[in-house]
Amino acid sequence: MSQVEFGPQHLTSIGAIESTLREGRQGLGVSIGFDDSLEYARLVDRIELDYIEMTHPGSSPIMSRIINRAQDQGLKSQVAIHVPAREDDLHLALQRNPRVLHVYVPMREPDSTQSVNQSIAVGFNALRTALLRTKQKKIDVRVSLEHGLDLPIDTIGEAYRQLTTLDGVTRVGLAETTGFYGPEKVVRYAETIFEATPDDMPLEVHVHNDIGLAAAKFYALLNLVAKTGRRIDFDVSFSGLGDRNGILSLGDFLAILYMLCGPEELRKRYHIKNYWDLYLFVEKLGLPISSRDPLSRSAFTSSAGPHLAAAVNGNGKYHLIHPEDFGAELFLNVGHAVTGSQGIRYVVENKLDLQLSTNEYERLATLVRNQAAENGPFTDEQLTNFLKENISSQ
Repeated sequence: MSQVEFGPQHLTSIGAIESTLREGRQGLGVSIGFDDSLEYARLVDRIELDYIEMTHPGSSPIMSRIINRAQDQGLKSQVAIHVPAREDDLHLALQRNPRVLHVYVPMREPDSTQSVNQSIAVGFNALRTALLRTKQKKIDVRVSLEHGLDLPIDTIGEAYRQLTTLDGVTRVGLAETTGFYGPEKVVRYAETIFEATPDDMPLEVHVHNDIGLAAAKFYALLNLVAKTGRRIDFDVSFSGLGDRNGILSLGDFLAILYMLCGPEELRKRYHIKNYWDLYLFVEKLGLPISSRDPLSRSAFTSSAGPHLAAAVNGNGKYHLIHPEDFGAELFLNVGHAVTGSQGIRYVVENKLDLQLSTNEYERLATLVRNQAAENGPFTDEQLTNFLKENISSQ
């Protein structure tokens, strides 16, 4: 049987769980206050991602306030509370009248079958009590096992078969919290969970990026969606922010779907034009943004001569993702020590509204390179002024 590849027809079988306000808070240098958390949630909602995941209210008083306010904002994105399967924590979360609970079963160090089974039994017992209340209130409940990829695959199969017998569980999750596994193992475990659960039960997948394979795992799972017809929701955060090297980034999620399905179809699923408003807000907050993210400012910037020339001449070879589709623009990094005449020409013609000879553009480029090599790169304003001065002196 030939490999089924993910395409536009499968977009309704995937979803995004935006976890910057939960997982992302664990990232190095990440701090998001009360008002900024609410604004972040509003900007995510403008993209109309499926879920916005929050740290459980017991983690701090401010998180409890953020959850309460976020739930009152009338967001289209569902606000989900992330909480361990412990009676006290579940009770506290349920007091917030959530519409969505993301519950994980805490695991002791999975050093023996006995300790794993004990952890599962304790977590499931706490869940049974809570599910009586969630069922009455029609709360969407996702349940996962902590460190799922570290557990034996037969244990996963049996545990998820048990989960489907707990009345009130609407979705299940697979958590790869160590980040050291490749796409093949993640797919194999997802397939095992599919075999153990009903066809209409969605799976949520959480993958880390410790060895740089989060996007590869996402890509492999997309093809599993195409092959099986099952739904998978993916945990994402802005620029992959999270513990250690973080998780699958929102940029990876949207960029890969853009390439597989095309901008027209992706726009039908998410309001991607609003992405750059979220980007600028994160940039203003001073949160770390990876230059490797496919929807970062760096990704939409050309510097080297051939790349910049291609961008100026409208050649899409270096920019297959059109920045304007995500509300951004193409950035040309011209005032540096390896700039070329094409970049100088672009600035002169578009910023100064002048037409010069080819030789003059090459002469100016040489001047800019020499100056930048000595004193560092120009700002846009400095470059414009420098070019004005040197053009007028000829």
